[in-house]
Amino acid sequence: MKKAVIVLFLSLLITAAIFFAMQFFFGQGNSTGELQITSQPISKVYLNNKYIGNTPICRCESSKNGNVLSVGSYTISLIPTQGNSAPFAEHISIGKGVLTVLDYTFGPPGQSSGSVLELNPADNSNSSSLLVTSFPSSANVQLDDNSIGNTPLSYNNPTASDHKLVVQKKGYADKTLHINTPGGYVLQATIYLAASNQPVSASNSATVNASSSAQLSPSPIVAKVTILDTPTGFLRVRADATLNSAEVEQVKPGDSLYLLDEKNGWYEVKLPDNKIGWVSTQYAQKN
Repeated sequence: MKKAVIVLFLSLLITAAIFFAMQFFFGQGNSTGELQITSQPISKVYLNNKYIGNTPICRCESSKNGNVLSVGSYTISLIPTQGNSAPFAEHISIGKGVLTVLDYTFGPPGQSSGSVLELNPADNSNSSSLLVTSFPSSANVQLDDNSIGNTPLSYNNPTASDHKLVVQKKGYADKTLHINTPGGYVLQATIYLAASNQPVSASNSATVNASSSAQLSPSPIVAKVTILDTPTGFLRVRADATLNSAEVEQVKPGDSLYLLDEKNGWYEVKLPDNKIGWVSTQYAQKN
């Protein structure tokens, strides 16, 4: 009788262990988050150096394909399809059940602007806070037309509702965001201000209910290719990834070009005059 009880107990223990292991495994596998990216002008978007489409992009459950992202760290790179602005990139982390919102407006040197909105659970579910960081720093922050301090700023227990957030600094265009501060979360807003000779209001609206934590970098981190020596002393840039395609331009050994895509022995690159074409990987090296 005693032996039977021990066997039964061990069986139940093993069953419970298997159950909890499966719960943990499938729970981890189903951990996903969301990402929304917008830009002006339209930009090519690279996720960990892999092209995923042009802005606007929403990797959200509510989108047409419901193509959300697995929890983890990513590099997001934006390369504008028009103009000669430098590319922009962010290091982000996608958290379970939350959304990261990135918006960026490209402009001449020093005049680009953008924002990243993210939410993290607060240590106390009954509290909330608003963190505002800006580039450059020491910018004034207004919440619903009331000044609450200068960046970098931590503001405790904002009302759990929609708000208007305005970041201002002399010599830079105002940045206006429409945000939501839910209870039990820390909302972090990272703002990139555009230089301006005169105060100009540039309003960009984005509403966020939940977003991921992110490690932010103001500097571009994008892939490039360097043109190698060729028998002719130059390399033809083709309109498409084939030798029979029309010549777009010629580049020289040592030229460094932004890498947009790659396929079948070809690199898609952006030239200094903003033309886009393809070069053979035989005479180009990825940096």
